[in-house]
Amino acid sequence: MTTRCFLAISIPEDVRSELMNLQMRLKGFSSLVAWTRPESLHLTLKFFGDVRHSDLPTLRQTLLPIAAECNPLTLTVGKLGAFPSFRKPRVFWVGIQDEDVGSLSDLAERIEVAGEQQGYPREERSFQPHLTLGRSKAVDRFTQLVEEMQRCSDDYFAGSFIADHLTLYQSVLQPAGAVYKPLAVLPFHK
Repeated sequence: MTTRCFLAISIPEDVRSELMNLQMRLKGFSSLVAWTRPESLHLTLKFFGDVRHSDLPTLRQTLLPIAAECNPLTLTVGKLGAFPSFRKPRVFWVGIQDEDVGSLSDLAERIEVAGEQQGYPREERSFQPHLTLGRSKAVDRFTQLVEEMQRCSDDYFAGSFIADHLTLYQSVLQPAGAVYKPLAVLPFHK
């Protein structure tokens, strides 16, 4: 038996609330976007995929010292974007900047290496810290939505917060969308 898992940083309620306000504002510009539920917003560091139940303790033990070696991170949520680009948007996102310049990327790389050593494939794309606001439901140019996002992108600020732990989540796929359940909390160095 397997569990679909990923490792992430949780988002605090004040930032989540600001992002919910942004989504409400953006929803008026397109009905062709499946917006992420506010309770599901998180910063993914590594998607492991299907993990055998018997391997979960080993995965947790592998990740625990990585988290314990990391100092708390000051993260800023702002600047809007789209993957692969605003010209052909499939995913709409808000970016995460690391006030400790590079610490978040270093942490993501250590997690990738540890995951690879445990047999989990390395992510092919380079790490770009973001929170997914929504995904397109159809092929469209999303002209008005893109214009609004570009208009407010550089000035957008949802808040800053201190991340002091990682969470290993289970992702349960349901008709209304995935539901995320915490499996383990991995604290950073205090």
